[in-house]
Amino acid sequence: MKVSLQAIEPEDITSVDYTLTGVATSVDLSQPYLALTSTPGGTLAGSIASLTASDGQLVGTDDTQVLGINLSTPPVLTINVTLAAGTLRTLELDVAEVLDELQASTTAQPLTLHAIMSIGMGEPTGSIEPWEPGWDEDLKGE
Repeated sequence: MKVSLQAIEPEDITSVDYTLTGVATSVDLSQPYLALTSTPGGTLAGSIASLTASDGQLVGTDDTQVLGINLSTPPVLTINVTLAAGTLRTLELDVAEVLDELQASTTAQPLTLHAIMSIGMGEPTGSIEPWEPGWDEDLKGE
């Protein structure tokens, strides 16, 4: 997970947490083709431990393994940014389209979701960079 925050200063942020729902959370090794399994509404959660300034944004990453999507629950990425004043800014993004190729892939491919979130005076806005399968760390969308 990579999160880029725009329109905010580092001293204004207390924490950045995220959840990714609708994902497979384990692999059943007893099934052919390593069947993906998950409880209904499978969820991965994490925190961005540190943010660094880069190109006018604050950027942080966290390692989370996404094995596939849980077809019974739409995959949604929720980013919660807690500000120093105690205010919580939340952004929800539907990531089904981004994860489609992960589900269809027949080989193990790395996946990094890159969420870009703008925290201004109004409601937070954001987007997900396109994901492309491959092992090269310099891929567009990482």
